[in-house]
Amino acid sequence: MIKSVVTIILISILLSGIIGLLWSILCLVCGYDLASSTKMFYLSFISGLVGGITGFIIGSLVGAIRWQKTPGTLFLINQPLVVVSWILIFWLVGIIVGAFIGGLIFFNLKFEIFLYLLFGIVFITGIAIIIASYLLGLI
Repeated sequence: MIKSVVTIILISILLSGIIGLLWSILCLVCGYDLASSTKMFYLSFISGLVGGITGFIIGSLVGAIRWQKTPGTLFLINQPLVVVSWILIFWLVGIIVGAFIGGLIFFNLKFEIFLYLLFGIVFITGIAIIIASYLLGLI
């Protein structure tokens, strides 16, 4: 049980860190200074962690509703495999989308452009969840 919790936390930190690092490299390539690049990394990293936590909670609720059971524990004990699959799908998508949006916040885009990007991200995320659900046999 403790190993699974530690693994989930480490994977969240690793994925958020990788995406934050890619954003900060992009920031350096675009001509920003090191302080701005570091701020970009922190925004992306923290947003990815928050997105992962949110995705984990949403995945637990969706999996429970899908199987009409209570969520059980947050440590993946005594839950059907399908519920765990929903948790993992939403958790990974939450990390990636959270880190990506955290990087977009740094650039101070115009509101309309930000809404178009956000709509595109949500649309692509929805399609990815539907495809993953179909491949896992959840639909």
